[in-house]
Amino acid sequence: MTAQDFQSAFSLFRDMREARLPNLKTSYLTIMTGLVENHRPELMASFLDSVIGDPRIEIATHDWNSIIHAFCKVGRLEDARRTYRRMVFLRFEPNYQTYLSLINGYVSSEKYFSVLLLWTEGGFFDAAMQVIEKAQELKIFIDKWRHKQAFMETHKKLKLQKLRKRNFRKREAVIAFKNWAGLNT
Repeated sequence: MTAQDFQSAFSLFRDMREARLPNLKTSYLTIMTGLVENHRPELMASFLDSVIGDPRIEIATHDWNSIIHAFCKVGRLEDARRTYRRMVFLRFEPNYQTYLSLINGYVSSEKYFSVLLLWTEGGFFDAAMQVIEKAQELKIFIDKWRHKQAFMETHKKLKLQKLRKRNFRKREAVIAFKNWAGLNT
């Protein structure tokens, strides 16, 4: 598909919205599929932003995940990260697929400490502690301040007492991370 094809599709979709057609889901999915297949994540993000407020189109986490994955696949990690932040800002809940796409993108670009930071932000403290321990074993510097700041921004309301017994392992990982980062008082 050419850029002109996409512009025609967007124009037709805009006309359908203005005509107040009740079912736009199929057209939305068709356009998004075409953008995915043609590796156009920037247009996917723009298109998603244009339809966010429309009640006739159900936007969910998987829509954001598709954009994040597409950005990561073409190596545009900062755009993927920006999309992730926008997703969270708009109160869409990231899931394992969200983090998996970002992690795979960072690993393929050999940005391993970005993976560590992402695991910390996503609440994967057990995995983060394994990476920290391995880095310490290999005498690789890890910026504690950066991870401490990320923890404070994303998990400042996390109460260890509220983690249930079934989350004992997560609770232990959080305690270990907080001890490492110097967050325990």
